[in-house]
Amino acid sequence: MAQDLSVRLLSDHKHSDAEIAAAIQTALKWNVMVPKTITAKVTSGSVTLEGQATWNFERDAAERAVSYLTGVVSVINAVGLNSQVSPTDVKEKIEAALNRRAKADAKGIKIDTSAGKVTLTGHASSWHSTEDAADAAWATPGVTEVVDRMTVSY
Repeated sequence: MAQDLSVRLLSDHKHSDAEIAAAIQTALKWNVMVPKTITAKVTSGSVTLEGQATWNFERDAAERAVSYLTGVVSVINAVGLNSQVSPTDVKEKIEAALNRRAKADAKGIKIDTSAGKVTLTGHASSWHSTEDAADAAWATPGVTEVVDRMTVSY
């Protein structure tokens, strides 16, 4: 089922794209978590973030920095992540992090890496452990995508 949803702003919250773009530029500039390589385009209140980041938290920080600005009706996060580490290094770093964070479940979680993409499979004893595993993957340099296919087995 598809729904066509449009956001209409109250007159107090309406701003021109140029005003929104200026506010976005300031928000991105003043946020220490957002690298200078991230830029934004505004069309009818819809914001598209572009550029490159090294870490996923930087990409997320850019989205958070602009999402709640007055006049913004949607945000498309098209920021890419740079992969600077070999898949073997990525796998080793995630395994080490899992042994620190989700030690009890580390042996039940399988890690596959390919060009910055990490796929997590296997099982863990709790949802918290699966979140720890995904967080460990995202915290590893060179990871550009995390696919979580883990299951919880009590």
